[in-house]
Amino acid sequence: GKDFAARGTMYDAIFMSMGRDETFTTMAVKLVLQYVINLTMGLVGAFFYFVYNVYTLVMSYGATVLSGFAFFLLALVAGVAMITSYLGMIYGVVAGGGMLMLQHAVRQAAIESAQKEQMKALGQAKKSRAPAPKCPV
Repeated sequence: GKDFAARGTMYDAIFMSMGRDETFTTMAVKLVLQYVINLTMGLVGAFFYFVYNVYTLVMSYGATVLSGFAFFLLALVAGVAMITSYLGMIYGVVAGGGMLMLQHAVRQAAIESAQKEQMKALGQAKKSRAPAPKCPV
């Protein structure tokens, strides 16, 4: 699953970089989101391959129907738990990083607006002040 995601993201990055005028930040965010999507598809595909191999293992082993079904169900639940915990962790990291970027952007916008307000106030103070008296000497 991870190899599929890495290979797919590499091709996405190659085709994404051709001819668009985007900043590095937007391109990096798009690549991270594309990697998460590719990782999800790769892991789901690998899970179905795993389920098929467990089925063939149970059939080739020749266990009774009840014990074979119990083992298959146990392996199925373990596989689903592994995928959901792994993808949940990945989605949590991406969401946390996105929130961090949003907080940084809000903080940066507040600093810039405060600087603009300060410059505007300084400009108005200079205009409203009477010229300083000149020295008569």
